[in-house]
Amino acid sequence: MEDKITILYVDDNDINRKLFYYNMRKFFNVITVESGKEGLEVIEKNHEICMIVSDMRMPVMNGVDFIYAVKKKHDIPCIIFSAYDIVPEIRQGIKEKKICKHMRKPINPIEMKNTIYQICG
Repeated sequence: MEDKITILYVDDNDINRKLFYYNMRKFFNVITVESGKEGLEVIEKNHEICMIVSDMRMPVMNGVDFIYAVKKKHDIPCIIFSAYDIVPEIRQGIKEKKICKHMRKPINPIEMKNTIYQICG
């Protein structure tokens, strides 16, 4: 049996984390955390992560700030998953190739699964 790829999902909302986990767990090893700070800690300990999906609006560190912090040390593809339209910060992150894609909530499991497979191979 083929090993599942590991993805990290970062979102301060507990319900969103649970929905993402339950929708994606049959396809991927899913690690969920509630903040960018926790996400950075997990990445340092788990070198198997091959995709990050992050919410945009979170306290202390937003999704773009989190992704930029990740990209200083790691070459892991990142998706911003937000209930809101693309803001200038996200647009700039995409232009600089720090962010692979912006996807809109609520989760569409098929679209998310296909996007992750397309990016991670």
